[in-house]
Order: sequence, then C-alpha cells, then structure tokens
Amino acid sequence: MKELTTTTKLVKHVLETVPETRDSDNLLYLEVIKVVSNEKGVNLLGLPMEQFFKQLTSHTIPSIETVGRCRRKLQEKYPELRADEIVIGYRSEREEMFKEYARG
Repeated sequence: MKELTTTTKLVKHVLETVPETRDSDNLLYLEVIKVVSNEKGVNLLGLPMEQFFKQLTSHTIPSIETVGRCRRKLQEKYPELRADEIVIGYRSEREEMFKEYARG
C-alpha cells in the first residue's frame, strides 16, 4: 500500500508540473522515470533494456500499468489534471471497443 501511495504522489506531482503528461501515459511514464532517476542518483533511462526491466522486476521502478492506474484515479479525483477533450474522447472510444472485445 505504501508503494501505491508513493507512486500516486509522484504521478500527481508530474501531472501538475508537466501538463503534457496528462494526455499521454508514455510521456507520463518517461517523466516518472526521470524523477525516480534523480531521486536514486542513477540514469535509469541510460540502462540497457535488460537491466531496466530487471529494475522493474525488483520493484525499484513503478510499472507503466501502475503509473497509468494512478493517473486514472488522480484524473477522476482532480478534474484540473484531466487530459484535453480530444484525448478524453479517444480514451472513451477505446474503452468501449475493449469492453466489446472482452465480452467476446
């Protein structure tokens, strides 16, 4: 639970300070990795892919799924952190498509 609280605070900070991240989970994740790198004093973005994924496995770095879930929860709670209307519409369409797909 502590890890989720820490990740949520980190994601909120990034959403507040880098508004472009509200529209893209990939950009959000990149900015989260930059902050984690600065906190740890390690250039995580400079790691070879294998080492980067090993860091994910050892829970040193939050997963992109966790960051995305935190973003969704924060944007639900704080409307000022939401994506622009075009992105919201796109995400809604994709959600409906996935629901139809999941129903089989």
